[in-house]
Amino acid sequence: MAPVGPNHCNHRTLQVLLYIAFIVVTIIQLYYWLYSFAPVAFRKREKDFPLAGDRLAPVSVVICAKNEARRLRHNLPGILSQDYPDYEVLVVSDHSTDDSAAVLATLRQKYPRLKYWDWQDPETDRPGKKAALAFGIRQARHDWVLLTDADCRPVSSKWIAAMWMAASGGKSIGLGYAPYSYRPGLLNALIRHETIITALLYLSAARRGRPYMGVGRNLLYRKQLFFRAGGFAGHRHIASGDDDLFIHQVATKDNTAIVDIPEALVYSEPKTTIKSWLRQKRRHISTGSKYDTYTQFRLFLFAFSHFSHLFLGVLLLILGFGTVVAWCGLTVRILAVGVICARQRKKFREAQEAWYRVVLAELFYPLYYLLLAPSLFSTKTQPWK
Repeated sequence: MAPVGPNHCNHRTLQVLLYIAFIVVTIIQLYYWLYSFAPVAFRKREKDFPLAGDRLAPVSVVICAKNEARRLRHNLPGILSQDYPDYEVLVVSDHSTDDSAAVLATLRQKYPRLKYWDWQDPETDRPGKKAALAFGIRQARHDWVLLTDADCRPVSSKWIAAMWMAASGGKSIGLGYAPYSYRPGLLNALIRHETIITALLYLSAARRGRPYMGVGRNLLYRKQLFFRAGGFAGHRHIASGDDDLFIHQVATKDNTAIVDIPEALVYSEPKTTIKSWLRQKRRHISTGSKYDTYTQFRLFLFAFSHFSHLFLGVLLLILGFGTVVAWCGLTVRILAVGVICARQRKKFREAQEAWYRVVLAELFYPLYYLLLAPSLFSTKTQPWK
């Protein structure tokens, strides 16, 4: 019998380590998808909809816009035509140089509930839109403030009513969902896939009593909560964070509700170039270092296990050993991802994603992590427009 050499032992040790590492990260990923995300996707509606009109509280819809004349012209009529008894729409045009003022003036003639301001920040060195947004919230007549963006369009005339349902149970914050519209191409598949994963992460955290963020494209909270927390004063020097850092600051398991009603959806226009999308994501992800330790660890563990699962699975297949383990792990996880994402989209009546687009988006996700990782440690301020 030939002696076993050190090279053979080292090779065998490497195989075992890769097996174990792949199995561990796959189990972690399945924990997230099956234990954390699946209950959100399969969560049943708790209340009937719609509510009677006399039970609906007045709401102020606040929108910040910068050079968004085209989108305001296209999307505001849907917001100004909501089936809701008492609401106002406030638009703060933040240093706009296009014809936003003319568009808003024209819409104001048809929709008296519209109010708008041409905002010129006296402290021009402040990054982002927080100053303009805080100004809009201060002008709101009503205690309930519903935030969205100029590039968002409600899916129904019941959007405000559906969002306010979060408040009907004695809550102060309603976390809405805002997917991007379907377009052909790989970039759109990746954008939509990243958006639904982000939503599952923050909605599952809220479901378990650890809310850490919302999206400013579809977010409801009480104005008194905003003032009690000192507005955005704690992070006014950061361009982003008017939604996630603020919610991270004020949200608790007792005052926060998930709004998973299909009528509460708003769609956003997706970016059309990789450069513009990555710039947007860098601005958003730069706030992650401000989260509490538990949330940072949870997000890191998901991203690390996601990247490692795909990387190690492909590596095992390339090296030609552990192929059965690799194929089983990759297949089980992609099936879980596909089923849960499809269920989440079905619940919100969102356009479904073709299986091949989900698989392609998953294969390109490691590149997304690599490109955005430096933003977690960057101190450079990104403008919001």
